[in-house]
Amino acid sequence: LALGVGYLYGRTQNKAFFEEQLLAEKATSEQKLLEVQAEQRSALHEAREETARFRTTIERENAERRAELQRQERRLQQKEESFDRKIDAFEQREHKLAARERSVEKAREEAEE
Repeated sequence: LALGVGYLYGRTQNKAFFEEQLLAEKATSEQKLLEVQAEQRSALHEAREETARFRTTIERENAERRAELQRQERRLQQKEESFDRKIDAFEQREHKLAARERSVEKAREEAEE
């Protein structure tokens, strides 16, 4: 009988010991899981911040390029307008010269008659 009681007592103690170890390992595993999740959240947060910084940099560079393109387009438009004014002035001189030539030719014809 004492042997049976001793056996049951030992078995109960052994079971309690293993349950305690199981709970301790479970707590350790849960703690490690929480740490890993925290690291993942931190890494995700850093990645989002890096993405935001990269996006801001790209948007700023694009804005600078657009502004430069607009300046170049304005310069080109001004050059085209200047060129058009020069062409118009040249055409007006050409018409005046043609009119003067006709006038001189007419005067010459009248003088010959």
